[in-house]
Amino acid sequence: MKYSRRADRVTLAATGTAWTGHGIRTVESEIEEILDGARSNIVIVAYAIGAGGLAFLERVEDCLARGIEVTMILNKLPRQDSKVQTKIRALAKEYTYFTAFSFEPSNDKEALHAKVLVVDSSIALVGSANLSMRGLVLNHELGVVITGPIVFRILRLLSELSTDHRTKRVT
Repeated sequence: MKYSRRADRVTLAATGTAWTGHGIRTVESEIEEILDGARSNIVIVAYAIGAGGLAFLERVEDCLARGIEVTMILNKLPRQDSKVQTKIRALAKEYTYFTAFSFEPSNDKEALHAKVLVVDSSIALVGSANLSMRGLVLNHELGVVITGPIVFRILRLLSELSTDHRTKRVT
């Protein structure tokens, strides 16, 4: 698929006291605004969601309550915080349009380390921050908010990941 680089738009987001302010929005505020504006679908890929990321899952549940389809691919769900595991399983049980996957490679040295949020197939946040208190507030992390045709290429990669043999559906 051909795409035009000129149509892509990229802005920065950051965490950490040395980087936030100064005209750069926080990763957390970008996530909130992107999710609040969601109209039809959300795709989330995360390495880790810590207990500090439960507020993120609550915001995702608000989207589900508005009828928005959500797909989440999480690295090794059984190794995530127990409260996060419980919340994800509860969302999968309550909402038929919430699909959760756990990336489960047979090699312990392999991991899904990506951090990506795509909303309405039109805007993506790609960065280094985990969905945790450290990742969203304390660490110095960078991310980019992307709009334009490149978002479809990101979605294609995420779709391939969801059908990979190492990616297991959460029930």
